[in-house]
Amino acid sequence: MKVLVTSGPTREPIDPVRFLTNRSSGKMGYALAGAFTHEGHSVLLVSGPTNLDVPANVDFIPVETAAEMHDVVSKHIGRMDIAVFAAAVADYTPATVQPRKIKKSGDTLALELVRTADILGSARQPFGFTGTLVGFAAETENLESNAREKLIRKHCDLVIANDVSKPGMGFDSDQNEVLLVYPGRTESLPAASKHELSLQLVDAIVLLSTNDSQPLTNHRFPMTDLELATQAALEAGKLIRQNFGSDATVDEATHHDIKLALDKESQDLITGILLGARPGDALYGEEGLAGNQDSPRQWIVDPIDGTVNFFYSIPHFCVSIALRVAGEIVVGVIHDPMVGETWTVEKGGPAMLNGRPIQVSKREDLAESILYVGCGKDEESLRSGIERFHRASLRARKMRMMGSAALGMAYIASGRIDAYIESRISLWDIAAGQLLIESAGGKVELTAVPGHADAWSIVASNGRVPLDEIL
Repeated sequence: MKVLVTSGPTREPIDPVRFLTNRSSGKMGYALAGAFTHEGHSVLLVSGPTNLDVPANVDFIPVETAAEMHDVVSKHIGRMDIAVFAAAVADYTPATVQPRKIKKSGDTLALELVRTADILGSARQPFGFTGTLVGFAAETENLESNAREKLIRKHCDLVIANDVSKPGMGFDSDQNEVLLVYPGRTESLPAASKHELSLQLVDAIVLLSTNDSQPLTNHRFPMTDLELATQAALEAGKLIRQNFGSDATVDEATHHDIKLALDKESQDLITGILLGARPGDALYGEEGLAGNQDSPRQWIVDPIDGTVNFFYSIPHFCVSIALRVAGEIVVGVIHDPMVGETWTVEKGGPAMLNGRPIQVSKREDLAESILYVGCGKDEESLRSGIERFHRASLRARKMRMMGSAALGMAYIASGRIDAYIESRISLWDIAAGQLLIESAGGKVELTAVPGHADAWSIVASNGRVPLDEIL
């Protein structure tokens, strides 16, 4: 396989003799490049300044600044199967590089810094990389939660995290101790030399790239239901994101809806992950049933909520997965693969967005609120929705029709909008969102639609804005 490895620090010039940099030695990245080559892979090493010898049989491009590394990576990543971002790239660079040495004057010196380009965050878009993406996270606190947030935000398949505050580990050291953070699971590798760790890490990355999910050591088993649902949502999101903007195969088209072959492909992927780990469970999805339908445990799945948006290349859609046990929703996950946001919740626990607790808004005045009114797909629902939209638009600050019920409910739980109303919606659209909103302090009222199994009229809100006058 073709592998890109970035390594070392970057240097951001202040003037002809001074620069900003960090303590990265580049040893871990160089060790990884050598280990990949030793296993027979073709490696391109892109490195900032170090004192290390380039491993044998490795293609090498030296760079100085974050901007130079960004340009080199953008040029070469498209032909790679694996990209490992081990470089410690500067987050900020001087806004202006002085053409002459800055002379000492006064007691203080102020430097204006600006953000550098996010190289890892650009890998999926705009670089368009679809291979196995591995990031590194050097942290001094909250190791796992910070790494998981990075995993989701940067669309990585794996983040390798290490605590650089530990004496003798990480920067300037030949030793390291790392945490492997995957979607849905975490794995620790004990302290070892960077050479020894690089061999283990290459094995893990190659296994990941070839879709072999066998764990290394210390894998936490079994996965919780929430971890499993999160893994399934992230994997489906990766599939959907990779197909965004390409020609989609339409399986069925009606006046107000579209069914894509990708909907079924996404649900099949989710089904394989969920029922592969929980073979006795049932699955109830927009694309059909699977598993043991007599089970009290039922996964409720919308593989692409917002299919019409996806088809028209509007980047507003999500994966929604809930678990219903004995008639009660106990787990919910909503994943937006384009923005990199993942909402998670367990019954009795806090609603979370990318690992951080969220709450509904505190707005009470309808005139200050943003409302989402859906119009459904049948004539009666369309008429009701348009009438409600008209009444609400005269009172609310802004109205929205977004095309994804699950994301609308996630936005309520996050305090972004204040209510979502629709006269007919399916269970798979709202199951995860209901638990999310209620756990974030909001309110969801469901009324069964007569003659339609698991179809509901919904009024979801922060529980504060008065909605009776527009219903």
